[in-house]
Amino acid sequence: MARQVVKDSEKAEESRRAAEAARAEIDAVLRSLGVPDKYVATLRPFFDRDGRLTQIPAQRAKRLLLLDLLAQRFIPGQLYSETRVNLILGQFNPDWAALRRYLVDEDFLGRRDGFYWRSGGTVDLDRD
Repeated sequence: MARQVVKDSEKAEESRRAAEAARAEIDAVLRSLGVPDKYVATLRPFFDRDGRLTQIPAQRAKRLLLLDLLAQRFIPGQLYSETRVNLILGQFNPDWAALRRYLVDEDFLGRRDGFYWRSGGTVDLDRD
């Protein structure tokens, strides 16, 4: 009985360490994508270790954080074809159509005559 308790305790500790390592990997990926430290924990549940979206947040506040991150992949003042937008968003999730629709609906991207442009989101003023 005592051996089983020790084994269970060791397995629990191993599992905890593995979960912590996975969190650290995802956090590093999010930081490399430009997510500010104060939002890493909020967005972590929606990404995998490769920086791909596993799900789109249902809560609007969290979804807006995500959409702001995605909008930063687009250069203000530049026009993008729908195909190019789909390629950029497809790097994050195969449901690029839903991401594109959210970006337009929430005014992060504008759209007219098959072209898109960045119309919202935060801008990094410290960028060189």
